[in-house]
Amino acid sequence: MNGGKSLPSPLEGYRVLDLTGDRGFICGKILGDLGSDVIKIEPPGGDRARNQGPFFEEVSDPEKSMSWWAFNVNKRGITLNIEKREGRRLLRGLVEKADFLIESFPPGYLDSLDLGYDTLSALNPGLIMVSITPFGQTGPYSDYEASDLVLQAMGGFAYVTGDEDRPPVRIGYPNAYLHAGAEGAAAALIASYHRAVTGEGQHIDVSAQQCVVWTLMDCTATWDLNGVNIRRAGNEYKEPKPLKRRPHHWPCKDGQISYVNYGGPLFAKTSKNLYRIIEEESGETLDHLYDKEWMRQDGDTTMITQQDLDEEEAVLGPFFLRHTKDELYQWALKERIMLTPVNTPDDLLNSHQLKAREYMVQVDHPESDKGVVYPGAFVKMSETPCQINRRPPLIGEHNREIYMGELGLSRSELVLLSAAKVV
Repeated sequence: MNGGKSLPSPLEGYRVLDLTGDRGFICGKILGDLGSDVIKIEPPGGDRARNQGPFFEEVSDPEKSMSWWAFNVNKRGITLNIEKREGRRLLRGLVEKADFLIESFPPGYLDSLDLGYDTLSALNPGLIMVSITPFGQTGPYSDYEASDLVLQAMGGFAYVTGDEDRPPVRIGYPNAYLHAGAEGAAAALIASYHRAVTGEGQHIDVSAQQCVVWTLMDCTATWDLNGVNIRRAGNEYKEPKPLKRRPHHWPCKDGQISYVNYGGPLFAKTSKNLYRIIEEESGETLDHLYDKEWMRQDGDTTMITQQDLDEEEAVLGPFFLRHTKDELYQWALKERIMLTPVNTPDDLLNSHQLKAREYMVQVDHPESDKGVVYPGAFVKMSETPCQINRRPPLIGEHNREIYMGELGLSRSELVLLSAAKVV
């Protein structure tokens, strides 16, 4: 792609100080994937998130947390206790040469240590500081704590997730702070452009609750457009006028597929081909399904009844169960049917498409002779490529490199700071 030349990464030459806990790890990872030098700053002894599983080879060890690995690849790592006076002095020294600082402490915490934005920007006017908190730096909720469950609920996402006749639920993997971290990274890049034009840094205030609101997508607009609030419906789609149910996901021979017959022109162009395949396989006609006004090219889809959908499900359900995801998907590609497999993690790892794009990468790890497979860079750019070029750091792995090599401390000074639990 680049003719064998070594090309710079998009953020090559930029320095990020990452003081986040698990609420903001992904922000630094994104900036690291883009080529910046990310220094992960942990308390002496390591971040508590290192104790979160799953663990590599099921060995409970703070150096083998795969959750930690996932979000701290492409970072160097040092330990530093910023609650000690000497630790604050060292951080200020790092800030003077930094481009970004990201943190996820409660509002006011860094100010209480004289490490707030006003103090740090006086040392480095171009500093871009990203603060990730549950509800932002201001407002009546700013001092509230919030788990992922709380944020999914207060951001509105839980309201539309789950079954209609049961309480709201959160989706399985914690995601609120992932959205917040990603938005923080995007905002940091926007602020970086502003700095390139004006020379000014700025403080970015990220509210995880507001980031969760964004995930509602069309929910917030549906009221304005249709006067209807979208409600949770489990594995079903609900027409607002009148209210009807139809499955979105269907079990098949080796998993699940996603398929919806919307009727009208879409049926005439796509789903009609699926019905023809079913007829050919069974030797039976589906006239009782075809002969519906809402399935015609110019059909009125508001005429769908629940009986129509139930009759369709009685035919589609058994058909899908007789076939694998791949069989159904190949038919969908050939016949232009709006149907797709629901991939598992194993499916993604073995995806022909991802393999062709060399998405998964092998990263050397001291824990494994074979290395560890990681998802690769999130975007391909021909002139400024992103890449995974550094494994996650061990606890304090780069203390000497940073404190002695960059801040000019002597070996004896570093030993004394370690003994005093400053680093």
